[in-house]
Amino acid sequence: MQLIFSSFVSSLLFLLLALQHSLADRLSALYTVSEKVGAGNHTHIKLYDKGPIRLVLETVSGDADLYVSDSNSQPGWMDYDLQSGTCGEDSVVVPADMKRPVYIGIYGHPSYDVSVYVLRIYPDVNEESVRGRKNQQRTPSPSDSRDDEESLLWTVFVGILKILLDVLV
Repeated sequence: MQLIFSSFVSSLLFLLLALQHSLADRLSALYTVSEKVGAGNHTHIKLYDKGPIRLVLETVSGDADLYVSDSNSQPGWMDYDLQSGTCGEDSVVVPADMKRPVYIGIYGHPSYDVSVYVLRIYPDVNEESVRGRKNQQRTPSPSDSRDDEESLLWTVFVGILKILLDVLV
């Protein structure tokens, strides 16, 4: 019985640590956009925030690629200034001196019918020019982050239920 309780407590602690890390990561994001894009298509976002910005594109399913431009309002695989096109997490740092607005293009690779992604937009704290962020112009959030919060809470709830079932069985 003590072994089962010990296993339960360690599983619960692991789950709480994972939740803490995930919440801290989500809270530091300026914006979070959860969308999907069809094969060979683009989704475009306009970003007005000044200063150095880090864009992190996490592909949930399929293969989405990230393209950025300060001159082309619809950046894609043929016309861009910055890009990241891996099969995993894509990341680009938009320097502070890049003209605003910055145009972001998300491309759905044609090898998948639909690519589902989460784009998180962070201030890049690795550059010096982050000071003065209080005076920055901000656009409204591109999407409502409540869905992410509900998804995270659901994941935690399911995890706790699994642990309880393991203890009871």
